[in-house]
Amino acid sequence: MSKLFAEPLLQFAIAGVCLYALLQFFASPGALDNRSSEIIVSQDALLSYSQYQAKSFTSGDAVKRLEQLDQAERETLINDFIRDEALYREALNLGLDRNDEILRRRLIQKMEYVAQGFYNEVPSLSEAQLNAFFQQNKQDYAISANATFTHVFVNHTGEESNSQAQADKLLNKLNQDKVGFDGAGHLGERFLYHRNYIERDKDYINSHFGKRFSQALFQLTASEQWQGPIASEHGWHLLLINNLSAARSASLTEVAGVVLADAQRQQQQQFLRQAVEKIVSKYSVQRASLNL
Repeated sequence: MSKLFAEPLLQFAIAGVCLYALLQFFASPGALDNRSSEIIVSQDALLSYSQYQAKSFTSGDAVKRLEQLDQAERETLINDFIRDEALYREALNLGLDRNDEILRRRLIQKMEYVAQGFYNEVPSLSEAQLNAFFQQNKQDYAISANATFTHVFVNHTGEESNSQAQADKLLNKLNQDKVGFDGAGHLGERFLYHRNYIERDKDYINSHFGKRFSQALFQLTASEQWQGPIASEHGWHLLLINNLSAARSASLTEVAGVVLADAQRQQQQQFLRQAVEKIVSKYSVQRASLNL
């Protein structure tokens, strides 16, 4: 008997059986099912695969997309499915799904995609719902104060009184010569930003000139006369103002497109939240004592 077990071929066979038994014992619960070397390419499998690829989970749309594929596109889809299925099964067979936080996050994201896939089941917003959303969030759609003006810039050089006197002198010349909106390009000094500002809001003007300038600007009125000088963080400015508009509330008509997009986004987020809560409700949660 001892001679029999000394045979190398028998020793190899016994080792193989033991290794197989160990793999059977330690394999993940679903791993054995994935050891099959047979990959079945069925209509249902391709539909499910294409839905995940497109992140669209409406079966009718998936069937339509599949039917519209030409032969080359269908073969590409099949080859991609076979490749991904083989890699997926091999990963499970190797136990790569165990204790993998990255994979866990990906699965969570996939479930969120599944929930998002039913957005098209959310009924369209009615005019009354859209108006109610607008009224509740009206402050978010306020139209900021804005201005249309051109300016001639005088830099702070030497004493401030000298540069202001230079600006005053230039102001008289601009009005005497009746220089128009586009006619002062050759006067004054080069400014860091722009010469003309068309319907720019208060925040934008603040970012270029500073708050002190912007406050002074919006206390003026539109006029055919040059006005100033007004001080900014950079120097003195002579202004020809075409239009000043105070901040005001917007009407729904003016911002309908933005309001609709925001209302739909909120509706979709609420739908996703409800879908996730429904999934969570299937589970019994036991809170262990936490030593935090």
